Amino acid sequence: MVLKKPYAFIIKHFRLIHLLILACLVFLLFVARDINDLFSSLQSSNTFIYAGAESYINNIVFVFLAIILFLSGIVFWLLRVKKKPTRLYFLLIVYCIVEIVLFAYVFSLLRVMQENLLESEQLILGRDISLLCTLPNYFFIVVCLIRGIGFNLKQFNFSKDIEELEIADKDSAEFEVLIGQNNYKYYRLIRRTLREIKYYILENKFAISIFVLGIGLFLAGYGVYYYNQHMKKISEQEATTVNGVTYSVNNAYITSKDYSGEVINERSKFVVVDLSFYNSTSSNKTIDLDQIVLLDGSIRYHPTLTKNQKFYDLGVPYNLNDPILPGERKEATLAFEIPKSTSTSNFTMRVLYGLDLTGKKVMSKYRQFNVKAKKIDEDKKVTQLNVNETINVNALDMNEFNLTIMGYQITDAYDNKYVVCQSEDNCKTLSNVIKPSSISSQTMLVVDYKGTMYGEAKFTKVFNTYNKIFEGYCTVKYVIYNKTYKEKARIVVNSDVEGKVFIMMDRKLTSASEIELIFDFRDKSFEIPLLNKNIV
Repeated sequence: MVLKKPYAFIIKHFRLIHLLILACLVFLLFVARDINDLFSSLQSSNTFIYAGAESYINNIVFVFLAIILFLSGIVFWLLRVKKKPTRLYFLLIVYCIVEIVLFAYVFSLLRVMQENLLESEQLILGRDISLLCTLPNYFFIVVCLIRGIGFNLKQFNFSKDIEELEIADKDSAEFEVLIGQNNYKYYRLIRRTLREIKYYILENKFAISIFVLGIGLFLAGYGVYYYNQHMKKISEQEATTVNGVTYSVNNAYITSKDYSGEVINERSKFVVVDLSFYNSTSSNKTIDLDQIVLLDGSIRYHPTLTKNQKFYDLGVPYNLNDPILPGERKEATLAFEIPKSTSTSNFTMRVLYGLDLTGKKVMSKYRQFNVKAKKIDEDKKVTQLNVNETINVNALDMNEFNLTIMGYQITDAYDNKYVVCQSEDNCKTLSNVIKPSSISSQTMLVVDYKGTMYGEAKFTKVFNTYNKIFEGYCTVKYVIYNKTYKEKARIVVNSDVEGKVFIMMDRKLTSASEIELIFDFRDKSFEIPLLNKNIV
C-alpha cells in the first residue's frame, strides 16, 4: 500500500487547526462557568433552579474534549518531527486529560444532586473544580487565537513561523507500507500464549476453581443485596418498613375529577395512591412527605397537599404532620399532580430512608413500590328521581350509600324540641331555635330525609354525618322569573336534628317557581325536584 506523508497538509492547515481548538476551548469555558455559577449559588444560598446533570455535562462536552486532544496531538507530533518546541502542546494535551477526569467527577456530583442535597464541602469542591477548569482555559484561548489569526507577539509576522516549519517535497513524499508479509509471526505468538495459558489453568485447576467459585458467590450475594436494598420494586399489597413505619400500597387511581365529579384543573390530572401505615415503634411517627416521590421514568412528582382534600371517595387524605401512634395502623391517600398528557398508568413510588456515605459517592437508599393506577373517570350519568324515591349509589364500588328525600319546607326559624334525661325517672323537654346567621338576607330550606350510611364506604370516613354529606354532595337549583340560580348546600351551624337538614339559602328562594336538589357522586348525578309551580 502506498501512502503520502501528511506533514505538508497539516502545515498548510495550521491556522484552521488552531481555530478549531479555539472554538472547542470557548465552548468548554462556558460550560465550566455555568457549573461554577451553579455550585456558587447553591453554596451561598441553598436555593437554585436545577434542570439535571445532562443539561450541564453531556456527551457533546466529551466530544469537544476529544477533538482538542486529537488536534493538539497532531500538532505535537508535527512539531516533534520538525524538531520544534512542543512544550505548549504537551501542556494542552495534559490539560485536556485532566479536564476529562474533572468533568467526569463533577458529572457524578451533579447526578447525586438530582436526588439529594450535597454537603457544604462537596459544593465547595465542585465550585473549585469548575474554577480550576476555567483558569488554564483563558491562557490556551489566547494562544490559539494568536496562532489561528496569524499574529505572533515576538515577530509580528506569523508567516515566518510557517516558513520555519520548512515545508519540503519530502513532506508530501510517497512511502510504502507492507501489509501481510510477516503475519505468521503474530499467529505463532498468539498460539503460544494461548497454549501457555491453557497449561497454567490445567496445572492449577483446583485453586482457580475455588477462586472463581468464591468470586462468583460474592458477586451473586452482593447483587442480591444491592437489588433488595436499592432496586427492588415492592408490588401492591406487599409491605416494607422505612424508619419504623411499615408501608404498603393498597390501590392507586388516576382521575381529573374530585369526589363530586367536578374537573379540578383543565391542564392536570392526579394519581391518588391509597396507602397503609403501621407504626411498629414505641414513639409517635409522622410521614415525611419530602422523602416520597412518584416516578414516571426519570420525571419526578411530589405529593400535593392543596389538592389532596379533593378525593374523599378514594380514602382519607393524609394531613401534614398527622401522627401515627405506637402500634397504630392507619390508611391514608397521597395525591400527585401530573400533566394531563401523561398516558402511562404504571409508576414507581419511591421512599427515601437514608444515605450511603461509605464510598466516594453519596448514594441515596430507597424503598420502591410498583404503582399500577386505574383510570376511573367516566362520563356523568344523570338520573331523575321524585320525592320519596331512593338514591342508591355505590361510586367506584366502594362508596355504598342510600338516601330518600321525604319532603321540605322553607322557613326562617325552626323550634327544635328534644328530651334530655338524667335518669329513667328524670327527663326534661328542652328546645332551641335553629335559624340562619342573617335573618334579613337569608332563609332556610329544611329537607326531610332518611338514609343508610355504611361503615365500609370510603367517603363516610370523612363525611360521617348527613350534614357533611349534604354540604359535600348537594347543590340547590332554583328558578326565579326564568332565571336559574345554583347554590352549594351550606348547613346551619348547630343544627343536628335526626331526619332533617337545615340549608342556608338566599331569601330570594321564597320567590322561586322551581326548586330542585342535585346530588353529584363522581360519575353519577341525581336530580330531585321539590317544587314546580309551572306544572298545573
